[in-house]
Amino acid sequence: PLFTHWERERPADDRVPAEFALQLTAGTTVGGRVTDDEERPIAGASVEVSLPFNPGSERQRTVTNMWLATEQGACRTDADGRWELRNVPADRDVVLRLGHPEFLSDSDFRPSAGELDEGRTMPRLRTRTSTIIMRRGIVLSGTVTTPDGEPVPNAVVIHGDNPYGKIGSQEVLTDEDGCYRFPPLPPGPVNVTVVAPGWAPDLKRTIVATPTAALDFWLRRGRTLRIQFNDTDGTPVPGAGI
Repeated sequence: PLFTHWERERPADDRVPAEFALQLTAGTTVGGRVTDDEERPIAGASVEVSLPFNPGSERQRTVTNMWLATEQGACRTDADGRWELRNVPADRDVVLRLGHPEFLSDSDFRPSAGELDEGRTMPRLRTRTSTIIMRRGIVLSGTVTTPDGEPVPNAVVIHGDNPYGKIGSQEVLTDEDGCYRFPPLPPGPVNVTVVAPGWAPDLKRTIVATPTAALDFWLRRGRTLRIQFNDTDGTPVPGAGI
């Protein structure tokens, strides 16, 4: 896949032409297999494939589109855990991001770690002898209710300290019964935050250790905070962002 662009910020002679030719080259195939730690195949795992960011590429008119198979276009493993992708440039390495609702998923694209992660090395991927192991994590779930025990639906429940700095399901919503459930998490300490309109946000720290873990929240009513912004002469300042 190719990407070409013309920018308004460039010199005035950088105009979109009436006609522009794109020359495609044949892609090559990468692939492999995804299993659990007992070598059983994992079906339905998503395998997203990207090219590493190439500094300086923004100065080139036409470059290879780095997103080879992502989001809705990601590869999916079959019943034997196998997957393949056929549009990879012959002279480029790739990085992968694996996901599955029952296993620990990658929060971002991961390059190969050499011998520690042979399944992601280019020789294995190009010969389709790659095997990547996904491990089961711990499911953290619970309920969000009012002080009277009434469920709070559609509350936002977030795990971690940087929910918008990573990709993945760090954020879930409670259902009509106030219940939430995270995808599998790695063992260890984690902060969990709950936010719901009209209620004061709450944060709890827990240790994820057992095969299933529960963490419940009882929200308190929030109070309104009003702030007035004035300039040095005491005149109100409209449109200030807080």
